[in-house]
Amino acid sequence: MIVRPCARARQLLGLVVLMLGLLCGQAQRCPPRPITVPDALVLVIEHGENSYQFARECDWTRAGREYAWYAVGLSALDAAVIGRYAAKNELQATVCSLYDAIVHRDRIDAMTASSRIIAIAVGLCGPYNPAPPVDVMRLECCGRTLEIAAESGDHPACMVAVADITRTWRVARPVVVSRGGRAVAVRFDHCVAQLYAATTPARVKQLIPLYVDTTQKVKGVFL
Repeated sequence: MIVRPCARARQLLGLVVLMLGLLCGQAQRCPPRPITVPDALVLVIEHGENSYQFARECDWTRAGREYAWYAVGLSALDAAVIGRYAAKNELQATVCSLYDAIVHRDRIDAMTASSRIIAIAVGLCGPYNPAPPVDVMRLECCGRTLEIAAESGDHPACMVAVADITRTWRVARPVVVSRGGRAVAVRFDHCVAQLYAATTPARVKQLIPLYVDTTQKVKGVFL
């Protein structure tokens, strides 16, 4: 014997189906919500920025203190970020490279290692949907690579870095514009055009402050 639902039950069932449909549609339209980036990961980026700055200034005492922090900091990161073993192993190896550069007081190598530490940590931020987005954060990483190439007097490396900036910006730009940053996006476009037009590392070096300032304005769209 088949029991047919009463009219009232059919109405309730229809309402439930309708509500589920509306909720699913809303979930599809909503962008992923940011998840708090673990403090241990944020600190890796901050100490990487510090060691980069101190290496640039040849302040080896303070750069050494930043390296010493990683002895504890990386242990906390390993506990806070589950998985991603290849990236964390690369991070550990890069910290060792930073140590060697500091010991030998090699400015470019220390800046390069610090820059790489930051880039790896930024990549680890991806699953947390941070604000600003990872692709915007990568613009800063590209800027450090560009600065190192300019400081090394390597113009082909400068152009490779500019091409990397362009690829990253191609992804980040629509997001910036969608957040009301069209004027900032146009300003960044002009900055990239000037970098492409630079014919010497010295000229690229002159444009680094402009790039840093413009990148900060791009980040500001999300803050």
